[in-house]
Amino acid sequence: MITFIWSVKNMSSIPAVDNLTNFVCTVVMQCSATNGTDTNASNVVATFDPLEQSGVYTPYSQLTQDQVLAWGLESIEASTVSSIQTQLALGLSSTTLPLPWANA
Repeated sequence: MITFIWSVKNMSSIPAVDNLTNFVCTVVMQCSATNGTDTNASNVVATFDPLEQSGVYTPYSQLTQDQVLAWGLESIEASTVSSIQTQLALGLSSTTLPLPWANA
């Protein structure tokens, strides 16, 4: 059984947009896959345009990882999430062989 864990690795913010401070414009998320023995991971970047955002503004100091992760995952297509998880799972089931020319 493979378990996938998504997390936020880092964020970038714009210091000031209108009356908002530290508006998050970039989120780097990581998906880790583990089969209990081995782990494989990949990063994906989500970007946000402050001029295209709507909804309630949350001050930077009050953001939670769950909230930012939800924003990031909503901003990328579900097919991208699925593709990342599929590739990570394939990486866990593959075998790494030495390069054929390494022993030449």
